[in-house]
Amino acid sequence: MLRRLSRRLSSASFQESAAAYWTSERVHWLTGGKPHALSPNQPGTATLLRALNLLDDKGALTAGGLRKFQQVNALLGTLERAIGAPLTQPSDRPLYLVDLCAGQGHVALMLAHAAQHRWSRPAHILAVDADRTRVGNARLRAQALGLDRSLRFRTARVAALGRMEEEYARAFGGAAPPPAELAPHAVLALHGCDTATDEAIAFGARAKSSLLLLAPCCQAELAAKWAAAAAVDEEDGGLPAAHPFGPIHRNGSLRREVASDITDALRISLLKAAGYSVTCKEFVGSEHTPKNRLLLARRMRTRDANAGRKEALAEYDSLRMATGGHAIALEDLLLRNNLLGPGYVANDWD
Repeated sequence: MLRRLSRRLSSASFQESAAAYWTSERVHWLTGGKPHALSPNQPGTATLLRALNLLDDKGALTAGGLRKFQQVNALLGTLERAIGAPLTQPSDRPLYLVDLCAGQGHVALMLAHAAQHRWSRPAHILAVDADRTRVGNARLRAQALGLDRSLRFRTARVAALGRMEEEYARAFGGAAPPPAELAPHAVLALHGCDTATDEAIAFGARAKSSLLLLAPCCQAELAAKWAAAAAVDEEDGGLPAAHPFGPIHRNGSLRREVASDITDALRISLLKAAGYSVTCKEFVGSEHTPKNRLLLARRMRTRDANAGRKEALAEYDSLRMATGGHAIALEDLLLRNNLLGPGYVANDWD
């Protein structure tokens, strides 16, 4: 399978077809005339996009290729701007990057490609997904593209991961001994389903990652708690009859939509309490994915983090109580890892 994939990607007919297809006019249509990190007319990029099934054998975009192309480009552009100068300063020291909920490996392969073709320093990338088949396919693609020296894969749930140093040693072995304390430059999770995003945040915060880039998906946990509360009387844990969030708890469509936004708002407060500054924005147009919200968290200096911790926790508790009193999984994950500061005790109305 590896040999067949390698032949397909390196075939002269594909390279010639892709080069002929991506005229300056087509590139302008695709990119809108704006710089794109993975424009298909750049060296090696068409081969990468073919491996990701975003281009067909003639070099044209596949049916679903445009949406994914725009997503991974937007994510890579955001990461490059967030890391900034270190990408352009030549160095032998690698960037340490972790891609959680990696799926088919689109983001991880994109990062490895960028390190090889765009950045002035190497990268060591660990990609993690719970699905063995997806991991196996992504590993084959990395080998066929010649990216497997800098990109390693792990089949596991995010919650099952150990310390960053342990995971790095497991993935890279003696080929690249890590520092005594290894903090990633960035942890990414594109469309981690429901509480998998919380697990990704907890892993990144525990590892003291400089950056966290998170595109949440399927925020179902809080909506399920609200639905359960709506089904019981106040004395059994339901909302008081006149609670302002009652109509939302009791109506499924409203419940799902509002719970999704409240979940991410609670995550932002908890991230701030764990020592991160956070921005929230749409990283790509909604025509490419309805799940286009990106949380970009940057680790603060200890003094700055401590100054805002108390206010962030108060903000979290206030929002939690105002919307029905239900916690999200991230609270417990951060508490278990002692990441919310000494003495924090959650309000027990849940």
